[in-house]
Amino acid sequence: AREEGFKLSSKYDFNKFYGLFAAFSYKDAVYTSDFSGNYGRVSSGQRIPYIPKDSANLGGFTEISGARLKMWGEYTGTQFVPVSAQTNGVYYNLNRDYEIGGYFVINGRVSRSFALGKGRAAPFRFFNFKSVKLSAEVTNIMNRQYNQWADYTYGISGSGPFLEGLPGMPRFVFAEASFGF
Repeated sequence: AREEGFKLSSKYDFNKFYGLFAAFSYKDAVYTSDFSGNYGRVSSGQRIPYIPKDSANLGGFTEISGARLKMWGEYTGTQFVPVSAQTNGVYYNLNRDYEIGGYFVINGRVSRSFALGKGRAAPFRFFNFKSVKLSAEVTNIMNRQYNQWADYTYGISGSGPFLEGLPGMPRFVFAEASFGF
């Protein structure tokens, strides 16, 4: 197999409180030789499944009253999906190209650090914590529905094609606390 591509990224700080960032990547991932096995067959030059051709993100960040705010959009491009057929319980790759479309989600993060002085609470004194950073992140803020993964399969004995998809992650909230010693 061969993977070739490039990545471009940039960040611009207007000042210590505001900035923008962007990134783009392109990847060409193909098989370089023919192969047959128990789970199908691939041909030289066929795209490797589930590797997006391109991806990009664009966002900004700011700091307000000591809290860092970051918001960005994330695009994942089209992906090759293998087409297979099932005969007598065995799957065969049909060497056809099928792609699932790209998707775009918006994400955000907020964080704030606090110094823990001499008057800190007992648990913080016991572990000798000097600071704490609290963070929360939301992935897919708009709760967009998309397919992150798919398999295009013909039914038993090659009848009735269907697309089996794995939905992408719905809105997801993550909270974090990290401590400094």
